[in-house]
Amino acid sequence: MQTRIIASATAIAIGFVGATFAIAPAAQAVAGTITPYYSNGQLWAAPPTGGPSLTYNQKLTVYARSTTGQTIGFSVSGGCSVEYVGQTPVPSSQATVTGTSGALDCNLTMTSPAGNGLDAATVTYTLLARQGGQGVTFGSVMSKTTVKTGKTYVLAANPLKTTQGQTVTIAINTGSKYCSVKKSSSKGWLLKVKGTPPGKCSVVATSAGVPPNYAPFSRKQYWSVVK
Repeated sequence: MQTRIIASATAIAIGFVGATFAIAPAAQAVAGTITPYYSNGQLWAAPPTGGPSLTYNQKLTVYARSTTGQTIGFSVSGGCSVEYVGQTPVPSSQATVTGTSGALDCNLTMTSPAGNGLDAATVTYTLLARQGGQGVTFGSVMSKTTVKTGKTYVLAANPLKTTQGQTVTIAINTGSKYCSVKKSSSKGWLLKVKGTPPGKCSVVATSAGVPPNYAPFSRKQYWSVVK
């Protein structure tokens, strides 16, 4: 009895000699996904350039959530800086990105550790740089739509500067038959209205930019000429 058992065991062992076994590969976890979105809930478009642009000195609030369920880390390079705000609203993460250049794009990378059975997640967006604008203070006529023939209006002070210290000039854009611009050292930039209505005229105010961060200034104003 004992001899037969050994023989059977031997036969079984011999039967497996030379057999080939397929070894299934180890299952690999799927990478998590990070989705950034705007404050109104609208999702950013696909990376790398599907996010918003970033103007010099702009503070952009970034919201993001990860399918890993973990907190998201934010890092940047290029023309920007970043400050982590926290998980607001939970489970989303929030950060503030500030534009530090009007010419150098901002590279924003978001990462989250593995979780929910998913591998770590990462995504990088390029926020295209935009130059900031310059402010100029004008007289009230620059917010009107009509001017009266025979009247003189103060367009702005003279000299006229932007908020970045650039000199502003004002000139007739259209309708020189009805309007003219004069620069007075005591009264400022003046708009003189003439001719027989109805008519139309406009001016354009311009200044140089401040590279690389501030764009040139340009504003046009249009009026209808009335009695």
